[in-house]
Amino acid sequence: MYDKYDSPHDDEIYQKKPEEQAREILDKIKPFIVPAVAIIVLLIIGLFAYDFFVGSVKNVTFELNDTEGESISGAVKVLNESGGEIATARSGEAISLKAGTYTAQVAAANYKAKREQFNVTKDGSIEIEMESDKELEISGEFPGSFFTGEQKTIQVTITNNGETSQAKFVLENDAKEALEFENNEAITVVPGTNTIEIILKAKESPKSDLLGEENKGTIRIEGLNNRKAKIEGDFELIKFALKDISIRIGQSNSAVDFGTLKSGATSEKQITIQNKSDATINEVEAEITITSTIFADKTEVKNWFSFEPANVINDISPGETKSMTLNIQVPSDFAFPPGKTLETVNGNVILKTGFLEQQFNLNLKIQKPNTGVNISGINDKYTITKRDNVYPTQANFIDIRNTGDVLLTDFRVLVSCTEGYGWLSIGNNQTDTFFATLGAGQTRNIPYTITVPNSVQSGKISNCGIAVIYNDPANVEYQEEKATLILTS
Repeated sequence: MYDKYDSPHDDEIYQKKPEEQAREILDKIKPFIVPAVAIIVLLIIGLFAYDFFVGSVKNVTFELNDTEGESISGAVKVLNESGGEIATARSGEAISLKAGTYTAQVAAANYKAKREQFNVTKDGSIEIEMESDKELEISGEFPGSFFTGEQKTIQVTITNNGETSQAKFVLENDAKEALEFENNEAITVVPGTNTIEIILKAKESPKSDLLGEENKGTIRIEGLNNRKAKIEGDFELIKFALKDISIRIGQSNSAVDFGTLKSGATSEKQITIQNKSDATINEVEAEITITSTIFADKTEVKNWFSFEPANVINDISPGETKSMTLNIQVPSDFAFPPGKTLETVNGNVILKTGFLEQQFNLNLKIQKPNTGVNISGINDKYTITKRDNVYPTQANFIDIRNTGDVLLTDFRVLVSCTEGYGWLSIGNNQTDTFFATLGAGQTRNIPYTITVPNSVQSGKISNCGIAVIYNDPANVEYQEEKATLILTS
């Protein structure tokens, strides 16, 4: 039987090997290879040239802003990497620059000159921040904690290394959202060192993510943005609730009633403050305001009050209770106008911290003290009878007693009788005597003598009066009198 593989050259359809096919194809396209390569090279060169001369050129605008983001005008010089100037532009003006790294030299009136490197990769604006030309530095300590609503005063030092200028402040970082200034008017800063107070207040209802620790706070001088123009620190923001602090005066959480006092009287009330929160409460301050009186000077009345040991408690730790004493001393010389016997005082006792103010109504009545003296020890009537042609002498003591509530002063005791019949004398045969003071309930004994001359006929009468003149603590003068009748027989 015939097998075609026994005779491969007979009746065979010849199949070329792959390498033979490739050689034939190469032979056919060989005349076109060189031109194609030339075209590709030209394309590459063209693209490179385009990119170098045209495609890498970008339209750039310089945007100059101050530290608060406001646009300002100025001039920009563009330097290449070798430091050569290649272009100039005004702020907001577009120029063409090839992609690459450059240096901008910027100048603007009232701003510090600036040199800054920038990269050009695409069309767009190059933003450059400019600082004011003020030579100011600030130092101080950022508070470490705030209760919501709390107000804190911090002392800062501003050093002015230039001319007198104005300064304001801005808050940054978490402080911008959590805090605010209570006093941020522009201040005048003279050359040298200036110490000022800045009042910061925590917002009542800040965002919840600001509550807690690890908040970042910055106080910056407006117009400047360098390290020396900032005070930076971490702070904690604590949610305050009224239940976290308890303040009582005496047994009340709303009123202070001293009742009725008299001139010269004293009284006191204890103020207790309990910290139920988890943070230390700083600077609890007490003060008095007088809102109304009937006739007394309100400033004078306010001075009757004092706090012991002081009107400020510096700090109260979590869970701690501290106290102070509110004292009142009504002056013994408090004067009542004629016809007035009672003074009514109204006001407030205020306890406050940087985040809380609690007000207590203050009530007080001042009763005019009793002032008076009683004269005794001398009879209303004497009958002097001659014995052996002689009128016997009568001698004893006039008792002057302070029946009032206060110290009386400047006593004068005077005796006057019917003219020609001056038979009554006091002291050492005198018609007047003096002494300085007489306390409440005390008695002063003044010797007196009744002497009738033997030549006086019987049936004669001498009407005598004893006057005691004195002053109360308000230097108001009073007078008490006692009469006695002397008869001869």
